[in-house]
This record gives sequence, C-alpha cells and structure tokens, in this order.
Amino acid sequence: MSIEQIIYDTLKDSVPVNNIFNGNIFPLTGSNGKKLPILLYQIYQVEAEATKKTASLKDTYLLKLNIFSEDYADVVNSISVLKVLFDNKTYVDIDDNILIDLIRFDSYTDEFQENSEVHFRTMNFNVFVFTKDA
Repeated sequence: MSIEQIIYDTLKDSVPVNNIFNGNIFPLTGSNGKKLPILLYQIYQVEAEATKKTASLKDTYLLKLNIFSEDYADVVNSISVLKVLFDNKTYVDIDDNILIDLIRFDSYTDEFQENSEVHFRTMNFNVFVFTKDA
C-alpha cells in the first residue's frame, strides 16, 4: 500500500474529520469545484538516505494538509482533530508489517483571503519510513 493511499484512507475513515469536511477530502489536484469546507493534501518525498551503492535507510516525506473554509471555526477545529489523527502515529498493514514508522506534526500557517472571504490553513507533518532490510 502506498503512503498516498494510507493518508487518504486515514482521512477518509476518520469520523471527526468527515464531520468537518463532509467527505470533501482530496489530493490537491482533485478538488474540482467542491463546496467549502474542503481538505486537500499533498505528499512530497523530501529526503532519502541512500548512495549509489546502498538502499535508503530512512525516507522522509512532507505531508501538507490544506484546509479551506468560509467559517473560521472549521479551520480552528480541524487542527486538534488532525493532530490527534496523525501526530506520533505508526501505520501497519493487516500482517502488522510497519508501513509508516512515524508521523510527527511540524507546523501550521493561517491565511485569510479578503476578496473571497475564505480562511486557509496549511498543516505540515513529517512522515518517516525506515528500511527494514538494509
């Protein structure tokens, strides 16, 4: 299972997240004009500790959650819900194999677009995957 699929399934299956976003949870490229509030996410690989001759011992990803709403309460409520959902978590498959070793909350930023009256928050998490057979 890919990291992208794990993140999507975690967000999609969370009742508190869906209470805020009503199922409007998509990768950043897939919003297609949905009504607010909406949660869009991005995943970037930012570091791989490998050389030309060795496999990576640790891969680090950045998970960015982008929250858009006309109601600031949705933006505020989302921080605690999403931190509980992801911060300091490990993800395993059905056979207890570790897929993601650790996710850690890093930071968030807030913006308000006056023209459209939309509140926008970005939450950043670091995702760590350690190679088992190095």
